[in-house]
Amino acid sequence: MQALQGGPKQPYVGAVVREAVAAGDPITPHKVVRAGESGYLAVVLSPGKRAMAIPVTVDAAAGGFVLPGDRVDVLLTRKLETGKPNSLIVSQTVLRNMKVLAVDQTTHTEKDAAAVVGATVTLEVGPEEAEALAASKAAGTLSLALRSYADQGSSSGRTNAPLLASFSG
Repeated sequence: MQALQGGPKQPYVGAVVREAVAAGDPITPHKVVRAGESGYLAVVLSPGKRAMAIPVTVDAAAGGFVLPGDRVDVLLTRKLETGKPNSLIVSQTVLRNMKVLAVDQTTHTEKDAAAVVGATVTLEVGPEEAEALAASKAAGTLSLALRSYADQGSSSGRTNAPLLASFSG
């Protein structure tokens, strides 16, 4: 731990490499990116995944307790026109077990951090999940349900709920 405190390596502690660094190669600033710098999110995305932001309110994001690194389910609430005097309000899980990449511009949380009350949550999604999320944003109101740490190993992705096929403009 002594080597990590101060010295020439200190600026690179916690950084992510942008390109491969071979043994013996110098580590230069253009080869790494740090949290908060331009391009950081693209470097930490899993291969084949996308970062997609959704607007949230405190009550729609588990009371503000959703933090980067958490896993959430995305729920869509919308009105279904039934042709009767009152519309039917329905809610369904559109995506399950999605990784939270950032809350507003924050990609890391400090130890013992308090809740981050943000207006935007950025999720890591695949291409089909991005399409479902975009359609859901247009169709109604989105909410996030914070998942237990114990079930984070569960499958993730689209739920293929039948209401997805019934979106209309």
